[in-house]
Amino acid sequence: MQDQITKALGLVSQFSPLSTQPGSLSRGNDCVNQRENVYEDRRGYKVDATLAGNIKNVLSYSGKILAHHGTTISYGMGTYSDYSGTYTEPTGQRIRAAEAASNLYFTTDKGVKVFTDVAGTAARSAGVPRCLDPSYVLNAAGTGFLANGYQCAYRCTIQKTDANQNVITGYPSQRLWVTNASGTAKNVDLTVYLPSEVIAGDIVQFYRTAQVSGTSDDTSADEMALIYQYAATSTDITNGYVTFTDSITDALRGATLYTSPSQEGIAQANERPPLCTDIALFRSSFMFYANTKTKQRLYVTMVSASSLSGKTITLGGVTYNFGASEIISGGGSPQVLVSATGVVAFDIDATARSLVRVINRYAGNTTVYAYYQSGPSDLPGQIVIEEKGIGASAFTLQASDTAISAMFYPAPPVSPATNTLSTSSNSIQKNALYYAKFQQNEHVPLANYLLVGPSNKEILRIAPLRESLIIIKEEGVYRLTGETPQSFTVTPLDLTVICKAPESVAVLSNQVLMLSNQGVVSITETGVQTISHEIEPMLKPLLTLSTLKDYTSAFGYESDRHYFLSTLTNTAESAASQTLVYNIFTRTWVRWSFAIKAGVIDPSTDKLYFAKYTDSKVYQERKSFTDD
Repeated sequence: MQDQITKALGLVSQFSPLSTQPGSLSRGNDCVNQRENVYEDRRGYKVDATLAGNIKNVLSYSGKILAHHGTTISYGMGTYSDYSGTYTEPTGQRIRAAEAASNLYFTTDKGVKVFTDVAGTAARSAGVPRCLDPSYVLNAAGTGFLANGYQCAYRCTIQKTDANQNVITGYPSQRLWVTNASGTAKNVDLTVYLPSEVIAGDIVQFYRTAQVSGTSDDTSADEMALIYQYAATSTDITNGYVTFTDSITDALRGATLYTSPSQEGIAQANERPPLCTDIALFRSSFMFYANTKTKQRLYVTMVSASSLSGKTITLGGVTYNFGASEIISGGGSPQVLVSATGVVAFDIDATARSLVRVINRYAGNTTVYAYYQSGPSDLPGQIVIEEKGIGASAFTLQASDTAISAMFYPAPPVSPATNTLSTSSNSIQKNALYYAKFQQNEHVPLANYLLVGPSNKEILRIAPLRESLIIIKEEGVYRLTGETPQSFTVTPLDLTVICKAPESVAVLSNQVLMLSNQGVVSITETGVQTISHEIEPMLKPLLTLSTLKDYTSAFGYESDRHYFLSTLTNTAESAASQTLVYNIFTRTWVRWSFAIKAGVIDPSTDKLYFAKYTDSKVYQERKSFTDD
């Protein structure tokens, strides 16, 4: 007599041979169980495209599939083209991405990049560069807005509107203080220098305080309003600067600068996103950046200008001379103007500002920018030097002899020696979670970060749910909640669950699924539970393999309610060979007899596109809802 089987329980390897439940499968190959108690053949697939190299990851953006292979990202469906530019993933990671405001933001070893179309345009770096040093002279005309015996201050910003009409504004320039002691009212001729990333059409904005009486800097004056904005031309880009004569009366000033004390304050200045290994959009409003590195920076103070003439310093491989004039171009080495009025504070200030100008404008310097940091209430001579991009090696400051070394703090070593204090550094925070301003994905102030758990354990992945951002760390699972930065709170969700393969993390039906030390787990906003008990004997031997993370990947398929986990079949293998498929409704597992390295569901067609391991092909599932 045979039992009648009326249930489909999926793949079950956790059973006694004497009491196997009817409807369970010992193999369950190449089928699906997405309807209650019904096994069906899985869909077939076809080659969508063959690309030039083995595919590392596939993404979906704006109705197209993006495939990363080598240092190229190709886009298309059926026919693929290459984006301009080269793109390398962060070390030991894959490129990861988040779509927002019609853009695709993605991680690289040179920081966060942004695609704005599927037309092959090269990705731009996220954010906008900071204006370089502004300078001024009083206009020669006999009259103007700035009264005799009065003063004002300026800052400049760069603003960009991208192809999807997103407006991005940069970090304001250093504060420029202007005083008029000429004897008559004057206008002010301003010059601001442009970083190399500025392109024609970018907007340069000039902001100014109201004028106040006195010729000693008003230390509280940073409340600035717009007086002029100008679209840079190709000629301006070639020159490297723009000029403007300020004749605007206080009553005609416009919008307030966003970093003014009455607005967000200078601490909320728009830095660019840090280099990171994962990225996620939470609550459709806040872009998060995890496991971060900041720019290389070196802080130095000029403490005297009395012994600089005739000496040199070397910064980032470029030698700068100190002399009686300022020389930036025209052949030979760049030269910094040494002020020699005998007024110590003035000479330090003027010489340090000249050094900043020469570093920024010398064509032979391709690695760093300098910014003058001293404000009206600070000691003069404070400079920060930072890499132009992000992700580069450290740079050093060296002196030609001990006399010039003594003019700086920390004292740079005499070339060719180096030391730690005169070598740049960056902040590497494996447990840091930076966040952008509300609906401003590329504006990430330096103070906008949270530290999650111990600093020696890195964030592996972040995954957004409806009410929580799930944070997968080396030591366990955390949860971020809140609707505003003021209410953001990070709490441990389960520190007994350890992720075994970062690429196994996938979001499906408002839960995060991943391969852990407890098998495959489902992480919800309230807790963690294991969902792979039925196939535990298949997974458990693999969990001790150091190579498991290299050969495991996963993705979710919302409309099919499937979680796909590709991994090794046994401990003797050196390549992934199977895909375990879990249906969250029927709560059953089946097995597909091939491995998927990367997969994505295209929202426009609701079809699966994927790549296999060591394969240059993009595959598309056949999905006609017929038996064909």
